[in-house]
Amino acid sequence: ERLQVNDNTQGPRAALEARLRETEKLCQLEPEGRVKVDLVLQAAETLLACCHEDQKPPVLAQLKDIKAQWEETVTYMIHCHSRIEWVWLHWSEYLLARDEFYRWFQKMTVALEAPVELQVGLKEKQWQLSHAQVLLHNVGNQAVLLDRLLEEAGSLFCRIGDPSVDEEAQKRMKAEYGAVKAKAQDRVNLLEQMTREHERFQADVDEFQLWLKAVMDKVSSCVGRSCKLSTQHRLSMLQDIADEFPRAETSLRRLEEQAVGVIQNTSPLGADGIAEELEDMRRVLEKLRVLCGEEEGRLQGLLRSRGAC
Repeated sequence: ERLQVNDNTQGPRAALEARLRETEKLCQLEPEGRVKVDLVLQAAETLLACCHEDQKPPVLAQLKDIKAQWEETVTYMIHCHSRIEWVWLHWSEYLLARDEFYRWFQKMTVALEAPVELQVGLKEKQWQLSHAQVLLHNVGNQAVLLDRLLEEAGSLFCRIGDPSVDEEAQKRMKAEYGAVKAKAQDRVNLLEQMTREHERFQADVDEFQLWLKAVMDKVSSCVGRSCKLSTQHRLSMLQDIADEFPRAETSLRRLEEQAVGVIQNTSPLGADGIAEELEDMRRVLEKLRVLCGEEEGRLQGLLRSRGAC
């Protein structure tokens, strides 16, 4: 009767633990029960030794029944305890895995709730993006653990019927994971947009800087007393350079427009650096424009004076 009362895995964890302890106690009584059965068998053997042949069949039948009942009881006792113990261990393992999942969940929630810090430059933004991608990858890896948890919860619910692992609990866990994954993806998307914008801007800046350097080299090659080129050739080169200035001005204005968005997503220190770099490029461009204009005027005057002669 005690076994039948405890032969049940349904209910809260405390009730299951109580049944586990009770069936464990019952299993511990098995040696005592076996001793009592042996005493009965010994008494029966003594009785059989001194009774008439016609009295033996009922005694033997009773012995057979006692043995069968005892073996059935032992088997049932072991089965009952093992089944409850298996469910208990299964539940314990599930709780450990669930706790591990929620420790990760809390840690990731804290990491993703922190606002995106503005970085000083492109390299720092690229590193920040890389870190966010690692977090997103980590979230993706947790999907395997979540699937296993949900599967375990469903299996447990069939055996224990406890609300902590019912369908609503499973949906809640899945929704919480989905929210974290969405936050991680949103962060990556935002940082990708900020980083790609800065990368495009930096590529255009580098291209403009290369153009400035090339123009400076050209101007240097046709200005000064060390220049061996003819006056006409030098004038032609300067005029070609001057023809490029309108396009350069357009490119620089476009860079200044691009910089507005980049600066919004850059730390104050980095923003100051971008603004200063743009100002430097504009100063160099103006200096080249003035230098070319002055030299072109000087060379034209030189040609006119030679023509007058």
